[in-house]
Amino acid sequence: MDTIHSFLENSAAIFPDKEALIDGDRVYTFSELNKAASGVSTFLIQNCPKKSVVSFLLDNSPEFLIVYFGILKSGCIAHIIPGNVSDDNLSLQIKEVDPRFIISKDKYLTKLQRILMDDKFLHVNTILEHKLSSQKEVEVYSDEVSTIIYSSGTTSRPKGVKLEHRNVVQATNNMVEYLKINEDDRYLNVLPLFHSFGLGNVHMLWRQSGSVILAKNSIDIPGFINNIIKNKATIFAAVPATFRMILDHCKDKFSECTNLRLMVTNSTYIPPETTSEVLKILPNTDFYTYYGLTEASRSTFNHFNNSLNKLKSVGQAAPNVNIKIVDQNGNVCSSNKQGEISIAGDHVIREYWKNKIASGAIKDLWIYTGDVGYFDEEGYLYLTGRKDDVINVSGEKVSPVEIEQILNKMPGVCQSAIVAAQDRILGQIIKAFIVKEDIGITESEVMSYCKVRLARYKVPKEIIFVEKIPTTDSGKIKRSLLRN
Repeated sequence: MDTIHSFLENSAAIFPDKEALIDGDRVYTFSELNKAASGVSTFLIQNCPKKSVVSFLLDNSPEFLIVYFGILKSGCIAHIIPGNVSDDNLSLQIKEVDPRFIISKDKYLTKLQRILMDDKFLHVNTILEHKLSSQKEVEVYSDEVSTIIYSSGTTSRPKGVKLEHRNVVQATNNMVEYLKINEDDRYLNVLPLFHSFGLGNVHMLWRQSGSVILAKNSIDIPGFINNIIKNKATIFAAVPATFRMILDHCKDKFSECTNLRLMVTNSTYIPPETTSEVLKILPNTDFYTYYGLTEASRSTFNHFNNSLNKLKSVGQAAPNVNIKIVDQNGNVCSSNKQGEISIAGDHVIREYWKNKIASGAIKDLWIYTGDVGYFDEEGYLYLTGRKDDVINVSGEKVSPVEIEQILNKMPGVCQSAIVAAQDRILGQIIKAFIVKEDIGITESEVMSYCKVRLARYKVPKEIIFVEKIPTTDSGKIKRSLLRN
């Protein structure tokens, strides 16, 4: 299997009548999904040349997956647009990729009209209901571009991540090998499919002929927990914030999910106390976190159950992945020395979409991520921030993550974010944004709390209480918005 759509085709050939997708009361077999995707593919083959970009803007639904796999089957490039995309971001993306069509539905038409791109609109029902006299196929190769997904843009304008089939296939193989995915697995999805976390999980399940259960979102916690129990899900994945909400609101019900074989979260910081509590509630369920980016998906894994003394780590390099930590001169760092995380492997992209400046971060098949971290003596990776997030207080380098971890333990603090603010004397000072819990806390109380737990130069000089801290879909803080 050297193309993404071969996951679906192979499963349809081996298990045509097996449950592939469960959406409420509607069940789709592998054969049904593959046939529907072939219909989309044939329509596109008849209406646009191979390697054309086809954008689609759809919510979590069977249609999303049918259209996605249909685009790949046709030899076209699937440009995946997030459902919550802003007008400016959407306009930027559409102008850069110049798609042949934008497959969507009526709920998004007004958004396309606002950015004057509705002339490319193709209603999803038109392509799904199109009557075809015969099925057409094209040859698709592993080194051809499969997908364009724009990065979250935590520090700069979004970049088009240009994935080839081989990148996704290798990342999927790594996941299957490490997590031991099999045909009996049933995955409950609450993640957005437009993000590589959620879509990557679908890839690994369908590669192994497992079943996917669609939940509409991660907000209805009792609803999706009941779904896990009802449909006997064996796999559940969510961002750290969702696990925290489960523990705060549905702990007892969650303890009934004993059918879960494994749970996965991602590389956004998950407090060790959250991890410990999850492990205590479901001690027989394997709990993992991973580190990766859309450009280099699932590059590490940490199996929490077997590394209780390393709960702050994102784990060791995944199968077939090479990682090194380099200093500002490009030299490889020794254990426990911080530097930039660099990754190599067939899952790493070769370049960004029409962005030579961003592509400069990829050198000799290594991607220099901009993330800062270190390896311990046993090869466990720890994240400490990003190169452009490091704060320079009169020559002293400060990691925002270190201060956030302290602040987030303070009674009355729900969430915090640290950024640099310019200072005439010190160059930069530390500025804290804090979301308070119900109990009131004051600036002076925060200062006092930090002064006994941090070096003086690490204590925030400015504190701003806010209702919400901006984050990406995967939970990463958008520091550029806070700085601006």
